[in-house]
Amino acid sequence: MKILFFILVISQFVEVKGKQRIIALATTQQSRKTKKMYANIAKRYGLLGLTAFGGPQAHVALILKQPWRAQLIDESTFISLYALTQYMPGPSSTQLVIAMGTLEAGWQGGLLALACWSAPATLAMTAAGTLSRGLTPPPNVQAGLSAAAVALVANAALMISKKCATDKLTRTICIASASIAMLTTNPILFPLLLTAGAIAVFTLNNNAVHVSTTLKQASIQSQIINKKRAGLICGTLWLILLLGLSACVKFKEYQLVSLADIFYRTGSLVYGGGQVVLPFLLRELVEPKYVNEAQFLDGFALVQAMPGPLFNIAAFLGAVAAGPLGALVSWTALFLPGLLLIWTALPFW
Repeated sequence: MKILFFILVISQFVEVKGKQRIIALATTQQSRKTKKMYANIAKRYGLLGLTAFGGPQAHVALILKQPWRAQLIDESTFISLYALTQYMPGPSSTQLVIAMGTLEAGWQGGLLALACWSAPATLAMTAAGTLSRGLTPPPNVQAGLSAAAVALVANAALMISKKCATDKLTRTICIASASIAMLTTNPILFPLLLTAGAIAVFTLNNNAVHVSTTLKQASIQSQIINKKRAGLICGTLWLILLLGLSACVKFKEYQLVSLADIFYRTGSLVYGGGQVVLPFLLRELVEPKYVNEAQFLDGFALVQAMPGPLFNIAAFLGAVAAGPLGALVSWTALFLPGLLLIWTALPFW
């Protein structure tokens, strides 16, 4: 009996140890898979952060042409996601980057994508602003970068139009919208055109276009499904910060609080991307003398020659006004609304 009892104990011990090893092996494999996924995100968006010149439209064109984009989401889903960012205030190309990172690896992936996408230009702008040297790039360099970006934008427009404008009605809407967009630069125009196009197709022929949204990786669906509560929390947090910072009137004498309010309010209420945000910041920062007009124009010239989003000018202006800490506060406050809003919208998309 003792021998049988001893054998039973040994067998139970071996079985437990075997299960523990299996669990440990599975955990290790999952950890390696997660690390590899994060490394891929950092590599992809870090490279884009070094090469994405030319403004949001050129950024979108560059992302669309990436080989790994096709492995993540198809073109129809990409276009749908880009249209979603056009409805929201904030930097549209950056919100697209955040959304793709979030779809691939949850909120951690979204934050990592944002950090790697913005880091190169943000660090350079912070250094330039802190040194206050007004490092203005040569005009011929700016002209060359802008001219090269036109080709990317034109190519992206052609690819997207072929995908979406598949019949007479949608081609008419495409041509009419493009013509209107060329006549005015009003930032509210873009969400209005999107809404008008949707109403026109729905009213005249709701069977004219069928755009399927397909997530290429099964694991991606789990990143956004049943996350509506998290989306509502992000939306509530965005509103609380907007109202709370605006209400902190008695603390406005503290420069960092004032900068946080200015940049957060601007990032929350401005449609149309980086070019549109500049007049708002010029009025909010130059008139109160946080920066002078020459410094503002230096920052504008420098950020245009940098890769990544034009919103990175916040790092330069914040550094000029209050050093590296001012750069951090200003950059965070300008990008945070776009981050919260895209996280609010994704679960309902």
